[in-house]
Amino acid sequence: MSDGLRLGAGVRLVPGGAVDHVSSAAAAYREASVAETEDWSGSGGADYRSSAAQLADGIEAAAQASTAASGGASAAAAIPQVVRVAVEYGGRIAEKMGVLLSSAANLLKLVHGAVAALDVLDEALSSLEGPRV
Repeated sequence: MSDGLRLGAGVRLVPGGAVDHVSSAAAAYREASVAETEDWSGSGGADYRSSAAQLADGIEAAAQASTAASGGASAAAAIPQVVRVAVEYGGRIAEKMGVLLSSAANLLKLVHGAVAALDVLDEALSSLEGPRV
């Protein structure tokens, strides 16, 4: 059995090592998706975190599944599954981000409308005051 495939700069792929790296990356993504969106509120934030967790779970499951079979064939078989999961959940995340951005745009329109209404009210109140002495 070889000691793994050298990729350069001291990086080697060893049996089991790639699975550990993929699992670690999935866990780091899961943690980052929570930490970096903790100040998001409403369903957009919750949906994003849920989709990110499902994506991380799918990637980790595919990595673990690749250890069930032996040899490089199992890793090669897992790659299309990982890509499918990533594409599916990437699309879900993009959809949720679109909804979140749309909500933000609508909120901005409402704020602009409120500012315009306050300007009209300010003008009306100023005209009622009469000239300042």
